[in-house]
Amino acid sequence: MESTKVDLHSQTVSAHDKIEQLFSSSKDLKVTEADQQDLGRILNRMYGRFEEDTCQATVDRLFKIALDKIEDDHSKKVVCGLRQMVRQAEFSLYRPNARFQDAFFFPNMANVKRLQKYISMAKKSIDLCIFSFTNDDLANEVKDAHNRGVKVRIITDDEAMKGKGADSTRMADAGIAVRCDSEERYHMHNKFMVVDSLFLVTGSFNWTFQAGKSNQENLVVLDGEYFIKKYDEEFNKLWGQFASNELERKQHAAATTIQKKYKSNQTTRRANNNRKKTNDPWGLE
Repeated sequence: MESTKVDLHSQTVSAHDKIEQLFSSSKDLKVTEADQQDLGRILNRMYGRFEEDTCQATVDRLFKIALDKIEDDHSKKVVCGLRQMVRQAEFSLYRPNARFQDAFFFPNMANVKRLQKYISMAKKSIDLCIFSFTNDDLANEVKDAHNRGVKVRIITDDEAMKGKGADSTRMADAGIAVRCDSEERYHMHNKFMVVDSLFLVTGSFNWTFQAGKSNQENLVVLDGEYFIKKYDEEFNKLWGQFASNELERKQHAAATTIQKKYKSNQTTRRANNNRKKTNDPWGLE
């Protein structure tokens, strides 16, 4: 069996020797609960136990211990094959190949289309944190996702959304949940999108026509669990922080205005009626 070729630290080699000694008296490699506990203690104290080469070499040593106890050649070949299978499983399961891994740059209008494609992949959720949002093509792609049942949440900057052509209000009018910060002196300057808690798109790129056509910008696409977790946490933190700054839909805002006006008129009418009664308690006027 071919072992992992790596120069091991003397303390790591010593740990391997202790493991081999632990099972030296067991001809059929019967592992008791006490043996498992002892093995765990040795591994927990082993030098370099978080390094990939050390881990591979340690598993190789365990297979060699088993191999040395096998007498017939056929069984030895089976164990060698098993080790190769386990090595590939370790690589694929512990360090899987990225499903989403991309990087693209601007100015490049074709890459705006590329970003639209990533938006269109959403099946469950889009969490978008964007400073400036004026690109109608990207906005329409987000709106299409909302219309097909994707849960969309948008966080933007309170000052940037007042700019000409800002799409945040249009998104709110379409029924998408949109929140913003409320600090004029500082900015919500993030530019990232998490899709389905599956992959992340982030970089310097603002979602504007100019950024795609004229600016030097960049975006990367990642699906590492660590990054998704961190960006999910940050988005949810900001979403809670800006809970009081949610944009109202135009229809809801209009209805609220009508209700306020109606209540104001009712209050004025009652006040006038009370005044009339006070001035003419006998109703002679």
